[in-house]
Amino acid sequence: MSEIADKLIDWYGVNGRNLPWRRTRDPYRIWLSEVILQQTRIAQGMDYYLRFVARFPDVGALAAADEDEVLKLWQGLGYYSRARNLHAAARQVVERYGGRFPAAYADVRSLKGVGDYTAAAVCSIAYDAPCAVVDGNVYRVLSRLFDLDLAIDTAEGRKAFAALADEQLDRRRPARYNQAIMDFGALQCTPANPSCNDCPLRDECLSLAAGTVAERPVKAGRTRIRPRYLNYLHLECGGRIALRRRPEGDIWQGLYDLPAIESDRPLDFTELAAAPPFRDMFGTLPYRLVRTIRMPKHQLSHQTLHAAYHRLALDAWPSAAGGWTLVPYEQLEDYAIPRLLDRYFERLCRVSGLTSAMARAWGKASLDSRASAELRCKIGRSSPKRNRHLEGTGSFAFHTPIRRSRLCRRHPLRPVPQAHLRPACGRAGDDVPRGDGGVRYCALRHPPSRRSPETLHPNPVRPPAVPPSDVRRRGRRVPSPRRDLSGRRAPDGRPKPTAHTRGPYRASPATGASPLRAP
Repeated sequence: MSEIADKLIDWYGVNGRNLPWRRTRDPYRIWLSEVILQQTRIAQGMDYYLRFVARFPDVGALAAADEDEVLKLWQGLGYYSRARNLHAAARQVVERYGGRFPAAYADVRSLKGVGDYTAAAVCSIAYDAPCAVVDGNVYRVLSRLFDLDLAIDTAEGRKAFAALADEQLDRRRPARYNQAIMDFGALQCTPANPSCNDCPLRDECLSLAAGTVAERPVKAGRTRIRPRYLNYLHLECGGRIALRRRPEGDIWQGLYDLPAIESDRPLDFTELAAAPPFRDMFGTLPYRLVRTIRMPKHQLSHQTLHAAYHRLALDAWPSAAGGWTLVPYEQLEDYAIPRLLDRYFERLCRVSGLTSAMARAWGKASLDSRASAELRCKIGRSSPKRNRHLEGTGSFAFHTPIRRSRLCRRHPLRPVPQAHLRPACGRAGDDVPRGDGGVRYCALRHPPSRRSPETLHPNPVRPPAVPPSDVRRRGRRVPSPRRDLSGRRAPDGRPKPTAHTRGPYRASPATGASPLRAP
């Protein structure tokens, strides 16, 4: 079977992926890449690998780091037990082997979180040890090559495939062979729509001859996925937010999350407030419901999370706050949080019209009723529907962006110059912090020509007296007074007399001058 190995290595020489951990023999970096890429696509894991290498260039630096820092750097990658095991294994390397990564397979295998595949990959690639790797790609390639109907998710199947992979291993070039067969499964022998027509192993593939390529590999059954309903409490008081560290034995162990009450079905806030855990937490403590955001379902490997976030403004912390971490909004970035909570904050900023810079100053201003009243900007009529996000003591300091169609009724397509804007507080010349040192402006609803620019902005730019050429009237385009219907300008800057000009833009037959020409 050396012919199969030779063809795989030849294919790898032409089509192999150029990855940073392939260009080194450093066992630490190879081990780091293998841990990051467990159940993770290379496109997603590449940035994390580069960040980890830049922050922790060797295993000693990783061992000396705090676990919270490692989890924060891992944030968004999922399966956080990998990060905790990575950190624990780095400390084992320092304590047992003096900071030098072990070379023996048994020693590497003894590290926390390191399985058969990871140990074989590190030893074979870093030290050229004759260890065969068996991952999802290898399972797929071998099951199709030999048309095996053994289930890969059973103990019997895993044992049989491990023996077959060891039999096919090219012991002269174990590192190159292992990388070749993994890339072959990822690029050529893909799970769906494999490239069988130009496959170098099509003559040796028994599944292709039998027509069972789509049925390989075989799995015994799927893992049951159970739903969970989480009612999160976004509690804020005095510009701080309540976080809790997730306990052991549950998802996201060691990460910081919002306090939550789990239920067996979706609950609205009225039902949640009547639940015993909620009453035990708050008692008679007053609170104000600011907003409720229901997130799309969050899929984990064995769970489907249905999360609802209820933002509550408090005048005082409940007694349960003793077990929570009270964090100012400005320091929230220093804590490792689950991806679900990160998405909630992103959505909260989006629905509030805030940028990431605004969000840092959002927490303090949002609870100050007087500041909120000064920062409000009423657009047009003061309808409850239009300004509902501005009501209440927990209102957002900045309004959501206005659609262009609301800028000006007379000229819906007209861009609004700076002179037609006023600060978001409603008073000209006031500096309203936007989070990035600027001033947030809103557009006036009334036509700009009805107001004096000097009263709207301290440094006005006089608006043009002529409406733009893209103004539409009754569905028809009206030409600019400085242009004829063909779009050409007259030599003197005035429009040429045309029989087809209409309305207020009609040229004078005697002079060719327009009554609306600009001064």
